[in-house]
Amino acid sequence: MPFLETLRRAIQRHQLISNGETVVIGVSGGADSLALMVALWHLRHTLDVNLHIATLDHGWRGDDSKADAQFVVDQATALNVPITRHKLQLPNTESNLEAASRQARYDFFAQVAHDAGARTVAVAHHADDQAETVLLHLLRGAGLTGLSGMTWKTPMPYHNEITLIRPLLSVTRAEIEAYCRAENLQPRHDPTNEDITFGRNRLRHETLPYLRQINPNITTALTQLADIASTEADYIAQQSATEIANHAFYNSAKQWTYPRDAFRQHHPAIQRRIVYELARRTAAAPTIDVGYEHIVAAQHIALHGAQGAVAQFVNGVQMRIQYEHMIFEQADNETIPQLSINTQQRVSVQIGSPSHLLRVTLIITQHLPTSYHLLGTLYLSDDADLWLRTRRPGDRISPPGMNGHTQKLSDWMINRKIPQHERDRIPLLIVNGDIAAVLHTELGTVTEPFARAETDTIVYKIAYK
Repeated sequence: MPFLETLRRAIQRHQLISNGETVVIGVSGGADSLALMVALWHLRHTLDVNLHIATLDHGWRGDDSKADAQFVVDQATALNVPITRHKLQLPNTESNLEAASRQARYDFFAQVAHDAGARTVAVAHHADDQAETVLLHLLRGAGLTGLSGMTWKTPMPYHNEITLIRPLLSVTRAEIEAYCRAENLQPRHDPTNEDITFGRNRLRHETLPYLRQINPNITTALTQLADIASTEADYIAQQSATEIANHAFYNSAKQWTYPRDAFRQHHPAIQRRIVYELARRTAAAPTIDVGYEHIVAAQHIALHGAQGAVAQFVNGVQMRIQYEHMIFEQADNETIPQLSINTQQRVSVQIGSPSHLLRVTLIITQHLPTSYHLLGTLYLSDDADLWLRTRRPGDRISPPGMNGHTQKLSDWMINRKIPQHERDRIPLLIVNGDIAAVLHTELGTVTEPFARAETDTIVYKIAYK
């Protein structure tokens, strides 16, 4: 099939370009991007599209890089297509230059798109690039998402408002080179593409030629694998997204919570995707790399882990078992605000007339969320001594309904499934040395005998902030 027809069908089949829109084309001067530029120029009326060229002088090869950029300017000028040229300025740091260059390139494309009133940027990745990508991911032990390779269109990295399209993804390098010859194009050559110290170049010049001796259609085989993996990964992602929407809960503490009973009902493929997705959503950076070992370990803990068990991911993300829930959070996340309680400072109470219902306000140095409240009424004698502290070993309380019998505070908290990491931070109201109230956000309670009226007591309502 002629090159232009293949390109046109791919654009229409995958709905890459809308009628009347402006498309920015990233052009380096090599055969791939040069062919894409010229082919889209020929199809501009058929597709009803406006073109704008963006070329970046990365500066890695000195004058040659500058000449590459000028070559692209000359080609765009000959076609009467507007062009934006930019010299890349990488930071002088010890950071990964390849990653920094990649981000700078996308930043440039996004800026050109904004200036040109475009929402789409086209790049020249082709079928051989796809085969190399899939093979690289395969060698790294990737799952379905990695084996899916590159997609026809995707939000641009670092700039989700821009769509990145790859119209040549079904075209081979040989077909591109043949088109360049037919159009009498003289693309620039970048010798760094021959340097086999780069992993991708080594695959291109050594590994894939060897594999072609075993299977001459290795490029087709790998691109078909990408298509199969992409379709199945998309289905699993959709099913998992539905389950997350139905069962997961995101709270003000920036935690994702998922019920273990619902998790157990899913196929392992869905379980792993739920773990992956919730870990990714919890991360500060959405590009977090959630590896196979982390996912499988978290899946096992979600199914079999005891209370308090933790699965660690990267970038400080963890999944913690809280009874029958999986909690995804940053490892340093504080689910209960830290309270500055001076355990030696008494809270003075102004005693008024016994016939009046008085309000005692306990002032805590850091304000708590408005959701903090105490269910109950305190009945205190007029010489009551009040103070605040957190729990201590051996603490016992007399919960309402136990007819004055006591139980360990630790057992009371366990029975109410209060997470272990919260128990040492819950304020306790101490009256005359006894625990009169547990000031918990949801389980706030007044203990006996402070919860029942006696003839010689004064009634106090508790409010604290």
